[in-house]
Amino acid sequence: MKILLAQVELKRLKTNKIMENRKQQNLPQKYFETKMKHLNEAKNSVSTSSALQQTINYRRNSINYETTFERRKKEFFDFSFLFAQICVYGIIFGILIILIWQLPFSTKFRNTVDLIIIQQNELECSKTCRINLVESIVQNLSFPKEYSQQPALSTFIVWNKLINNAKHSILIAAYKSSLRGKHVLGELNSNNISLQGEQIFETIINNGKEIQIKMVENAVSKDKGDNEDGISLAKRNVINRRVLNLKQIYNTGIMHSKMIISDNKHFYLGSANLDWRSLTQKMELGVLVEDCPCLGRDLSKIFEIYWRTSEKKNANDVQKIIQQMPPALYNSQRPLRILDEENNKLAVHLSSSPRSMNNLKRSWDLNDIVEAIKNSKKEIFIHVMDYFPMFLYTQKGKYWPPIDNAIREAIIRGVKIKIISTALHFPNKGLGFLKSLQVLGERQGESSVTVMMTIKINLKSIIYI
Repeated sequence: MKILLAQVELKRLKTNKIMENRKQQNLPQKYFETKMKHLNEAKNSVSTSSALQQTINYRRNSINYETTFERRKKEFFDFSFLFAQICVYGIIFGILIILIWQLPFSTKFRNTVDLIIIQQNELECSKTCRINLVESIVQNLSFPKEYSQQPALSTFIVWNKLINNAKHSILIAAYKSSLRGKHVLGELNSNNISLQGEQIFETIINNGKEIQIKMVENAVSKDKGDNEDGISLAKRNVINRRVLNLKQIYNTGIMHSKMIISDNKHFYLGSANLDWRSLTQKMELGVLVEDCPCLGRDLSKIFEIYWRTSEKKNANDVQKIIQQMPPALYNSQRPLRILDEENNKLAVHLSSSPRSMNNLKRSWDLNDIVEAIKNSKKEIFIHVMDYFPMFLYTQKGKYWPPIDNAIREAIIRGVKIKIISTALHFPNKGLGFLKSLQVLGERQGESSVTVMMTIKINLKSIIYI
């Protein structure tokens, strides 16, 4: 606008200047018209240039405006996106804070619910659980009448019952599986010496077609035929079989457990191997637990450790598996309380060895054995194959006193001790330790230790008192 005003003023001044020159010089009118024409052309030229400049400026301003608008629009969307991200992260962070704050309460609630369920199960188990002694007696061995009026259940009958009555699953842990005598006796088995073992073998085959059967066996087998029937059953596809080699894992030891678990609520647990000799040729002792899912599930956890660790080859891998296992349901500090047939209160729990393979809260065998001896008031009955407070299977024998010391302390307290043992391995050493206990008992004023030992001579057994 200022440019236009200046141009108009300039034109006016030039016009006046031309008029004055014309008057002073007496120039003709045509000269004046020619000058004005040139002045108008210059004006038009300036106006056109000014309009063009305005158009350029307008377009430039429009472009600048559009650029500014786009930039601000982009900045707005960038800010909105950033704000949305901050909101999302803030919400997530808030949720995490709430969850972390609630975690102790939810865990406590979950633990409370689990405890209520366990207590309800325990209440039911206290009413239904039944525990009976089971034993194997050597064929043709008889006892005085007063000791045979209420005989314990037969191992053979109990095994048949557990296998035949299973509806879903059977879990078997065995040091050996030699149910058929032919693996050891060959042609000498013609008299059906292993008949009961062979019947158990057939029972497993018949039921393995209908239900799931898992077996864990010790490896590597020690004697001829030890694992033959486990291998045979696996080849027939009636069992899933694994072997547990503790020597490979820990450089020492064997899997010596013997159990048969039916549907996680009935089970046999005892000394009898899955072997024909444990049914008719040896003295074995165990328990049958029926209608007791509380103990059945707890024993199944021990089996599960055997099953999972059977595929491992070193202690570190085994430890990782054990750490993942749920804790034991019952132990010496928290036993399951049930009633026997005479309504006597019993406190029951399961312990296991070796300690390195025990899941959390599981009682250790050694602690429980020593504690039972220390808590005795009147008498202790001990039935073992060998009595050696030593490490026998090492190059240099080493004294191992925990159980022996506990027994000696009990003798000094005046507790009566009765021991049945077998001089099967290293009889001289075994006799020496047992005689030592007898001498200690005699020094208490009267003989408080009674030892009965069987010695194997030429396939016959004689009893020394």
